[in-house]
Amino acid sequence: MSSPISVVHYASLFFIYFAILQYVLYVSRDKTAMALTKENEIFMGYKDHFIEERPRESLKRLTKHQSHVSGSWENDVDDFNYILNTVQNIKADQTLSKMEMSSPISVVHYASLSFIYFAILQYVLYVSRDKTPMPLTKENEIFMGYKDHFIEERARESLKRLTKHQSHVSGSWENDVDVFNYILNTVQNIKADQTLSKMEIDVQHVSGAYKMGFSFLPQHTNIYNNVTNIIVKLTPHGHESSSSVLFNSHYDTSINATGASDDLVAVSVMLEVLRVMSKDRNLKHSLVFLFNGAEENILQAAHGFISKHKWANNIDVFINLEGVGAGNKEVVFQTGPSNPWIIKAYSNAVPHPSASSGANDLFNSGLVPGITDFAIFSAHGNIPGIDLVFFSNGLFYHTVYDTEDRVSKGILQRVGENILALAKHFGHSEKIVDEADLHGTMVFFDFGHSDKIVDEADLHGTMVFFDFFGFFMILFPQRILYMLSHILLCAFFIFLVKKSRALKDSVGTGHFISLILKAFIWIIISFGFIFAFSAFTSQILYTCGRHLSWINNYYILFGLYFAPGFSIFIFMQKIFKESIMKSESPVLLEQIVLYANMILFGLLSCVYSHFGLTLGFFPFLILAFPFIFRLVLVELILEINLGRSPSTLFKIHILCNTIPLAYIVYMTYGLLVFLVPVLSRVFQSVYPDLVAALACSLYACYVTSSWSNLLYMTKNLSRYAVFFLCIWLLSVTYVFTPMGFPFTADPSYPVPSRLIAFHVRRNFHNAEVYEKVDSTDSGLFLVSFDIFKHEHLTPYMKNYKPEHRIQFDFENTIYTDFPQYFPLAQSINDPIYIPDVPPDFPYEISFEMLNKEQISKNEVSYTFRVKGPDRISLIFKRKNPGTKMKNWSFPTNHPNLTDEAWFCFIYNGFSNGTLDFSFSLTNDNPDTTPKIDISFITHSVHTFSEVDPVLVDFRNSLPQWAHPYSAVSSLDIYHF
Repeated sequence: MSSPISVVHYASLFFIYFAILQYVLYVSRDKTAMALTKENEIFMGYKDHFIEERPRESLKRLTKHQSHVSGSWENDVDDFNYILNTVQNIKADQTLSKMEMSSPISVVHYASLSFIYFAILQYVLYVSRDKTPMPLTKENEIFMGYKDHFIEERARESLKRLTKHQSHVSGSWENDVDVFNYILNTVQNIKADQTLSKMEIDVQHVSGAYKMGFSFLPQHTNIYNNVTNIIVKLTPHGHESSSSVLFNSHYDTSINATGASDDLVAVSVMLEVLRVMSKDRNLKHSLVFLFNGAEENILQAAHGFISKHKWANNIDVFINLEGVGAGNKEVVFQTGPSNPWIIKAYSNAVPHPSASSGANDLFNSGLVPGITDFAIFSAHGNIPGIDLVFFSNGLFYHTVYDTEDRVSKGILQRVGENILALAKHFGHSEKIVDEADLHGTMVFFDFGHSDKIVDEADLHGTMVFFDFFGFFMILFPQRILYMLSHILLCAFFIFLVKKSRALKDSVGTGHFISLILKAFIWIIISFGFIFAFSAFTSQILYTCGRHLSWINNYYILFGLYFAPGFSIFIFMQKIFKESIMKSESPVLLEQIVLYANMILFGLLSCVYSHFGLTLGFFPFLILAFPFIFRLVLVELILEINLGRSPSTLFKIHILCNTIPLAYIVYMTYGLLVFLVPVLSRVFQSVYPDLVAALACSLYACYVTSSWSNLLYMTKNLSRYAVFFLCIWLLSVTYVFTPMGFPFTADPSYPVPSRLIAFHVRRNFHNAEVYEKVDSTDSGLFLVSFDIFKHEHLTPYMKNYKPEHRIQFDFENTIYTDFPQYFPLAQSINDPIYIPDVPPDFPYEISFEMLNKEQISKNEVSYTFRVKGPDRISLIFKRKNPGTKMKNWSFPTNHPNLTDEAWFCFIYNGFSNGTLDFSFSLTNDNPDTTPKIDISFITHSVHTFSEVDPVLVDFRNSLPQWAHPYSAVSSLDIYHF
């Protein structure tokens, strides 16, 4: 049987049912025609309509007497003469022309239909957005024959076991021993359970280094020693396949994070998929399952596998599973690079698709801070693949709230069925990549794994793809969107030419074109006002300290930014209708505004497509559906004059815009679910309220403009505008109440405020004798992740004073002279440094110069030895211009020294590390000795940081809604 009906599902059905019932009763019981006036008759063409204003005048005249019985003067003279004179006047009047349209749509009629429409739309979107398959149990497997199916119960048991620790970062006993052993034992048990394929298990301990090439980490080298991977390979019995598919997840977590969705859901799913595929009789290609143990150290384990492991050379395609939120469905976040056959394979294989090339555009633009193992496999392995990401409930991401119980039932079943389907699709195919699917891609493969051939002349590899409300996929090459956008816009202009000729006598061709141009400009002006008002609202909230008030209630965004957008647009159209275009008929204005909007969306689609953005399919949909179904089908082919029936026009327009509008709502909801949590943790690099305001304004512009033509068929537009304005005022009022405070420790939906809390000891060494310490200090180094800059936390901080706020100096320091974990200090404003006792390090920290050799006046070589915990950073900064580094001992290209600092993050697996390294310095001037500053940083993020008394006391002083990322750190500044 299927799963029971949820409360929301049940309530939504009744909501729609009673809405329709209420509307039917209203129409049948109270419906009346709109009262027409003599102005309607004169200016709106109601020449042969019943005009209520005129008989009401007669009624007032006939009832001026309190009584007029037969025989009275009032009846037999006064009323008799009025009726006779009126009849004679009618006889003397000339016959009037036939009317052109029926009564406008009344406010109640319009609102009722809109209410029903949006209720049904919301229900459909709810079903498509949150639907999950029935979670299967081990009883289903035994008694109902689901032997080759994904079983959620088994995967959830693994997830519960993997999340029993509050946190397990790489290097900790919890990660490197307990979780590692559980995964390895589970894999070994699967191998022992009568597998039908050849199964190999390899534990990789790997060391390496690579230069980061990402926009937000440009001056950065990542170095690692003894990183651990568990790798399993399934190979068909009887023959070795030269083609393999890689499935990747990571089992380490972030600091102070439980990590259910990032990324233990994926680990649990992969274990269950491995179990099912190990019993598969039809496997034709190898499947490689990589459980990597160090992703949170900026992708180290993935690099170790793809650059050093023996099975990496045969990988044709990869599927990466990642999480930036707790629970709900996974989405295709990235594909490629190029190689559109990958998304075709996904579309053909998975039973529960969820993907949008718009998300791909957004991530590739660099606007979203973050990277996944996808970047390593594609950049360092030159392998195409798919990035599947959990993104709902992102407020729990990298916190202790990312727990197993927040992964709702059916989610594991859904992603498990999708990953199992991909494994079977690739594993059962005759070839992983069919040559027919490679047409139009940039990279071609030969399956003997000789060199990959690049056809520089054929670069059309980008695909436009999106799921149709989770039911199936729609995909086509981006060049098709480019052609269709231009063809459709040209076809629409041809339609306008034909329309202008048809109106040549009644309106005039020139006048018709000028009206469209005026409407087009007015729409652009309206959009400008919408964006300006939203920015103004966000500035008010920022000035008053009420930012981020919407992160614990997404619906407040509707009131703050959507509603005023609707109100402004309606007011602007009222001005356009009643002031600028008051002499034009409503029928003509409705058409003019519709055409102006279609031109706008057509141009947007062409511009997006021209720049290679697949987001162009949004405006393309808004143009295509009304053009094809209303203008071509209804008006040209069926020759229905919609101007004569506003009610019919309203219904036709609804039908034409249902799919575009529904999809915009569907995608906008997904964008907000992803974007809102991200905006709550981006330090101070962007102003989150402004970003949210602009995103909501863009949505408001899309929705209002696609419906704006109907406003010209209604009266009393001010009512709609005032209604939405009231919603805005109520929302702003809500924000300024205690309910508007963004953070909460409510167990049902906690919203944490994140901050970095490092207990620090700093030593500044002598420039002449590097062992000598000139000055030292210690304290708590605090950095807020959100825009509040600690303002909401300082009342809870012991010994805090305003002078403890600091400003980073990048020019005269070595990357701030504070122990940064990653080089993101440019995004931080107003950190705090509160003096306190120094930490008592339980491990040795030392920096020793083993050798210095003056090769020439302008060249010096150094050899150093450093000791510390498992996480060490080195920051290099030249002291004089022209100084360059060469011949350094790490296995990657040497830093390109500039006046900016170069950051090296070093991780030593298993134990506290001793590291020797060397390099040479040269200067472009042969008479100048090269000089360099070095910052030596250590971090302990597990075990010691959990018991450090200063950090324990600080954590206990914070409110429950605060979530600190703790470490015990040291910093030593040297000058050479």
